[in-house]
Amino acid sequence: DDPVLRRSAAQVLGQLSDPRAVEPLIYLLGDRDFWVRFHAARSLGQIGDKRAVAPILERLGDEMGPVRVAAAEALARLAPGGHLDRVSPLASDEDPDVRLAIVQLVGEWEGPDARAVLRRAFDDPAWRVRHAALLLAARSPSEEVLQRARQCLRDGHVLVRRAAGELIGEVERAVGIGGAP
Repeated sequence: DDPVLRRSAAQVLGQLSDPRAVEPLIYLLGDRDFWVRFHAARSLGQIGDKRAVAPILERLGDEMGPVRVAAAEALARLAPGGHLDRVSPLASDEDPDVRLAIVQLVGEWEGPDARAVLRRAFDDPAWRVRHAALLLAARSPSEEVLQRARQCLRDGHVLVRRAAGELIGEVERAVGIGGAP
């Protein structure tokens, strides 16, 4: 009945990458210790067996933020870009660490739904989430991204303002406006 032992078992089972570990790990997703659930979700993502998708989807609603993040990351490994409709609501989670992790995760995906998550992140109350959104948006700049970056020049946090200025400068240099000749 030792949670440290169960947590370690979940980690080791994931490192083995053996499909026979899927069922025991799915069982551990329901453990009362949230770190056990966290490591079970991560390990299921490492193994990559599709049998884990439905149980991991359930963990997106876990009461603990780290478990929600681990479940979203596992889904990204099991079905890259899939289940965005289930993962994207976590970008509005009450926990800023969850919002940050989801924005970073979804920022790697393509498509209008993923871009919508990034657009909303520009208005997040947590500066780290806004900062991450700027860094991710810089990968595929558009006129809308430039407008949002210009708005971020007035942000209350210096790192967000700095990232916005750098993004604007990079885009202007890329299209041949602004900067030194």
